Amino acid sequence: MFKKLKELLWKQPGKIPTQSTREPEWYSNEKINALMETEPGIEAVKVPALNPEMKYVILQKWYIKEGQKVAQGEVIADLETDKAVFEITTETEGYIYALAPSGKRIHVETLLAIISQKPLDRKKWA
Repeated sequence: MFKKLKELLWKQPGKIPTQSTREPEWYSNEKINALMETEPGIEAVKVPALNPEMKYVILQKWYIKEGQKVAQGEVIADLETDKAVFEITTETEGYIYALAPSGKRIHVETLLAIISQKPLDRKKWA
């Protein structure tokens, strides 16, 4: 099951919905989409839907900081559902950015972070 969870968490670069009533305040979907289109080697980390009724998770804790280099397989965060707490691990190495705020509800399929193969300037999406 953990392998399936990892497959749900890590998506190849792709569009993040811009027409959302739940758009988080901590990033701009349009700017992140533009960044992912213009910068090669960026992957999105999204909240997976572990069951059909699941609407959100609570991001309990980040184990890393924005801009930090992460290794493949490294634990980066804990997410809490109504039934359990689970760890998110990286599928690739790179630099992690656009971190969702700890202690907040994060809706399913919402961006948690991005991982870039090279360091990025945060001004490109902030």
